Amino acid sequence: MVDQSASEQMTIDMLKKKAAQDHNQKELDELNAVRIPFGNWKQLYFARKWLFAYNGQPVADADTTAVQKYLSSWCNTWLPDWNEAVGQNYFKDMPVIKCPIYLCAGRQDHQTNFSITEAYHQQLKAPKKQLSWFEHSGHLIPNTEPNLLQDIIISKILPDTF
Repeated sequence: MVDQSASEQMTIDMLKKKAAQDHNQKELDELNAVRIPFGNWKQLYFARKWLFAYNGQPVADADTTAVQKYLSSWCNTWLPDWNEAVGQNYFKDMPVIKCPIYLCAGRQDHQTNFSITEAYHQQLKAPKKQLSWFEHSGHLIPNTEPNLLQDIIISKILPDTF
């Protein structure tokens, strides 16, 4: 979450552009209701619903009610904390880190946008820094490329800790 506010807005803008190109008025209407930071569970739901669809993993109709109920409950507890975290900007808040840092980025990640992670890595000052790319992953690297993640941890990160 390097600059999650910018990342969320990039995603919404990308999804709106696609919805307009596809002439999907329902998608466009729902995305137009989203504000960053999210104001309520419906905004979070619309943002993730259309992002998942974009990624080829749409929320099944049979699961819609359960997902909405979960997000409603989650937002009642966690939305203020989430929005506080979304408001952080590591470009400004952490331009220097005084220890080694290892970043992992999924090339298909539009939730914590890969381009923002890459830009942060380029400007970050640290005694050692490494950005590992996961070409076939989006946001859930441990689920999509677990063997590569394990290999990077074992062969590149752990040796630096001894």
